[in-house]
Amino acid sequence: MSSIKKYLGLVLTQILNRTPFSLLRFMEDKIQSHLGKGWGAGTTDQETKAIADFIKARKITKIIALDVGGNLGNWSAAFLEKIPSAQIIAFEPSSEAFEHLQQRFAKVQSFRCINIALGNENKTATLFADKSASGLASLTERHMKHFDIDFGYKENIQVSTLDNWLQNNGEDIQPNLMKVDVEGHELNVLKGATDALKNIELIQFEFGGTNIDTRTYFQDYWYFFLELGFDLYRLSPRGPLLIKNYSEQDETFRPTNYIAVRK
Repeated sequence: MSSIKKYLGLVLTQILNRTPFSLLRFMEDKIQSHLGKGWGAGTTDQETKAIADFIKARKITKIIALDVGGNLGNWSAAFLEKIPSAQIIAFEPSSEAFEHLQQRFAKVQSFRCINIALGNENKTATLFADKSASGLASLTERHMKHFDIDFGYKENIQVSTLDNWLQNNGEDIQPNLMKVDVEGHELNVLKGATDALKNIELIQFEFGGTNIDTRTYFQDYWYFFLELGFDLYRLSPRGPLLIKNYSEQDETFRPTNYIAVRK
């Protein structure tokens, strides 16, 4: 078998050496997408479907979900379509996006929105963005001139750890699911949720170009979840792919969605 692989490897190398660079880039893009790298980040449907499937497989009957980085509420709306009985608490620091959330879900009794950011400490901070209510808003002033995007918009906001918020405002709420999409600060949110994570079964988070600006790597997430006893899955066209071992090949900064599942 090893000799066959070696022969095929030599043949493939000869073919690739003759392949135009532009075609190689096209092939690289397609192969990465098929592995889930950069795939599915543009729609909430694939994200919420994967989570709903895990919920059903694990026979979780009562869902209290946290939408951390609620923005305009697209994830919450898609999730409620799949799990109508779920309760959702959304955290959104942008004043305009928060106002939009309140109006959008005004008649949904199972939805609640909080006008703060979550992080790893309690403080006031600056939210940077290209415009008000932007889905790109981050606690880091991102460098996006290569996309012709100016991060000139600023807004003063409040930041709290999830543990602190639950202790002071949670009214004995015990969430068991989290979605975290906070443009590069996902790891800080998780580090500020030490107590809350003891009851959480599923965590969906995004990893991508924003992590270049915040200097965080997939390796940081891998070991964080390993120590807490979670399996990590990357969403892909084939469905969630279990990442059994860490590899530097996983350090892709194309926007990619992951789901951490308690073992």
